[in-house]
Amino acid sequence: MMLFDNFQKYFLVLWFHLYLSLRCGQRSQLLRTRNNSSVRFDQDSMWVELSDGRTLGVPLAWFPRLLHGSVEQREQVEISSRGLHWEGLDEDISIAGLLAGRGDQTRAHAAARAA
Repeated sequence: MMLFDNFQKYFLVLWFHLYLSLRCGQRSQLLRTRNNSSVRFDQDSMWVELSDGRTLGVPLAWFPRLLHGSVEQREQVEISSRGLHWEGLDEDISIAGLLAGRGDQTRAHAAARAA
């Protein structure tokens, strides 16, 4: 019998990394800016390499603009110390949000404004 499926394992690893970063008091929000390999994509995930050596993997389903964007559009990422920006996709992602396990907040903000 399988105790965890792959989806559950994925989120356990993500939350374990978040727990360690909070427990150790690390704020590691800085990305490596030496080369473009600090952000990469596979078929259904985005991988972000932090300056402390950790790598965050998040599902593209969390960010519909990236999910539906072309490979060329995804490669046009601008990296700063606070996060990631795609001008052509009008997408901004904070590292703090990734560490907290938050996906696209656009709909949540729109729903809050409408209420």
